[in-house]
Amino acid sequence: MAEGWATRFVSALLDQYIVVLLGYSANDPPVRYLLQGLHAGGQGRAVRLFAFDSGAQEEVQPRWRDSGVRALAYPSTDSHTALWSTLSAWADRADDPLAWRRTVVDLARRGPRKLSPHERGQVASLVRTDVGAKLFADADRPPSGEWLCVFDHRVRYGDIGRDPVGAQPDFDPLLEYGLDDDPARPANSTVPSEPPSLFSLLKPHFLNVFAHASRWGWSDEAFLRLHEFLVLACFWRRKNSAYVSYDEARRALQETNDAGRAHSIDFLNHTVLDGDPKKWRRFGKPFVEKACPREDRFRTEETSRRFADLVENAGDMFPEVVRTISPHLIPIRKGGLFAIPLGQGDLAADDAPATRFPDATLALIDKLVPDDPDQVPYKLDLVVEAIGEAKPSLRQDSRWRRLSRVVLNP
Repeated sequence: MAEGWATRFVSALLDQYIVVLLGYSANDPPVRYLLQGLHAGGQGRAVRLFAFDSGAQEEVQPRWRDSGVRALAYPSTDSHTALWSTLSAWADRADDPLAWRRTVVDLARRGPRKLSPHERGQVASLVRTDVGAKLFADADRPPSGEWLCVFDHRVRYGDIGRDPVGAQPDFDPLLEYGLDDDPARPANSTVPSEPPSLFSLLKPHFLNVFAHASRWGWSDEAFLRLHEFLVLACFWRRKNSAYVSYDEARRALQETNDAGRAHSIDFLNHTVLDGDPKKWRRFGKPFVEKACPREDRFRTEETSRRFADLVENAGDMFPEVVRTISPHLIPIRKGGLFAIPLGQGDLAADDAPATRFPDATLALIDKLVPDDPDQVPYKLDLVVEAIGEAKPSLRQDSRWRRLSRVVLNP
């Protein structure tokens, strides 16, 4: 059989096509002999040879496992309804590929979390091709930026979000964004290795979105997730150059609006860095210095608030963090800076920033507090006095004197 005409015929087919066996059983003698002949001739091609078989996946796979065929399971019914529906959908795609692609883009407009895994898989399959990716990106009503969470396996296999008080259900990104062919979440929580091929293909379109997203009528959640993904894609660049560089992130942040820039800083602080000194040195500081725009038109009260929050968990790096964020700060007048971002404890304690780092603390609050704030920040008087106590020579500094006047003349 290894040298027979049937073996040579099927082998030639496998050189040119993907072959799907329909209406055959793994135990049919002709099929069994044919597959044995392919293997005997060293011509097995498991990734190009498939077979439809009825039954649950765990039942079907063992039947074909030793034959070098990838089984495609479908539900068992008397009339094989699922099989015929699948073949009908394949025929529609083959008859008019463009119409099928447009149907998938329409499906994508519903948002990934409203679709089933196999529907998300259809969208992912579409954007793996140059033609499909362009159609997806250039659509008149572009699908939500939340699709980026589907297109990158690092997001799909991200940590499960849990509400600490149990008021909200857990958020498992693999359930919300997973594809039908994704393997189960590994027991050791490691992310399965996968080249960022989808993101690489869509990256130019992804970066172009930031100039238009605020006008597209996306939900707030989708708009903010777009910016979260930008920060993550820049973070992942450290291990794979296919992701977003600091220069690319900066251009994207220049093109978005103030709410997007502010949320990017907040996400950087509370999710990516999360008070980790090593992450600050390796990524937080370079991101602020190289990716965050410094032009005057981008320095706003809202972004200043978010930058100032970075000092909350700075610890021993407090002076370094202050120096890094200072070029991005402006005084916060509208609505008031309710509290100086120096922690919730005794602001004059021995381990408080004002006591440990009086120069850096003075530099920070001088940047943030205007001469005539709508509301004097809470406990500003205690912080100013703690600075003077820690380093009496600063009482002669013009910045310390100005802040003292703000405290005395609210």
